Amino acid sequence: MGAIEAKFYEELLHGLGINGSEMPVQFERESWPATKEIFAAKFREKTRDEWTEIFEGVDACVTPVLTPREALVTATTRLATCSRSTATFNPSRRRDSPRRRVRSGDPRERPLGTREGLLRWGVDPTHLEALRAEGAFG
Repeated sequence: MGAIEAKFYEELLHGLGINGSEMPVQFERESWPATKEIFAAKFREKTRDEWTEIFEGVDACVTPVLTPREALVTATTRLATCSRSTATFNPSRRRDSPRRRVRSGDPRERPLGTREGLLRWGVDPTHLEALRAEGAFG
């Protein structure tokens, strides 16, 4: 969570079921340990998935912490989705290349596919095979 601005902080407190008047002053450094304890106690009341559901679609700057495996599946799925669309994350994309792939290392090297790129980044090949079996990428 990273609800610093008042509007996001209010949404965070609302989602957590905390009355703002019962909280220590947000920007007083001395009160941060107490605030941390209150938030920690609240977050322990529910599972990550329950909190994810509560904050789904709420503008409170809250997102779940993923396991490395979940993050890899999510990233791989998003990369695969982006590579099949006309959207691009690189505004300086070459005009003669309708589909850009994620690259690692020297930008002059040939484009890498998802599997080759993940292997180059150090992802364990056995994890990639498990992801392939789950249908994370082709």
